[in-house]
Amino acid sequence: MIEYTEALSEKDLEGFPDGAEKVRILSLLSAYGTKYPFLDFWMQKTEENTTAVMMRFDGVVTLVSLPDADFLEIGLFLPAVTSTLFSSLETAKRLGLQLKKEVYELVFSGNTPSETGEVSTDFNKIYEILSSSKDEDISLGDRDEFYTDISHRTRKGCAVSLLTETGAAVCPFMTDSLALISGVAVESHARGKGEGKRAVLALVNNVLPRKTYVTATKEKAGFYEKCGFCVSAHLAYSDIK
Repeated sequence: MIEYTEALSEKDLEGFPDGAEKVRILSLLSAYGTKYPFLDFWMQKTEENTTAVMMRFDGVVTLVSLPDADFLEIGLFLPAVTSTLFSSLETAKRLGLQLKKEVYELVFSGNTPSETGEVSTDFNKIYEILSSSKDEDISLGDRDEFYTDISHRTRKGCAVSLLTETGAAVCPFMTDSLALISGVAVESHARGKGEGKRAVLALVNNVLPRKTYVTATKEKAGFYEKCGFCVSAHLAYSDIK
């Protein structure tokens, strides 16, 4: 049975595999808790255990599930709460959903980087660099929303941002053991010179020894592989009809 919950805790997700979906849920849970109106959590439970956890943030539901979850129930439930689902590709196909965008999950498997950068709270500068990239995969919202959200997450120890001389990199999802990088860009005059890779590795240097993930489209996965990441899963954004 799927139930709305204000009592979700990290312990409830202990049996779920690590990955981008899990770190997104845990990080936002740690940053905001369950009492904010813009963040919702649901759990699917049997008499024995929890089989799925769902989180709605910015209109997108993130789903992490176990193989014995009741996917029929989940499929009937989702249209009532969202139009977009973020999940494993396998789960999306199991639910029979129309795929909007497939992405790779990559995990860092390289050596500890030597690159360094300034851990920064200059969120206005970071916003300028990220927004100037015109990268449709970087979701920022407006400046005030970005500033309020990322500064709150940073104060809670659930995010870290970094500036290099010409670039910015953000890890907006972070727990004590997991991290998910999402947002890397360099100024236009510095592109094609390896600055993006330097920014990524400098950020990785600051979040290790956490298990560090990034998500990327097929076209961008090769860049992260050159940074020491390797593909660990296939994920998808799906349309909910």
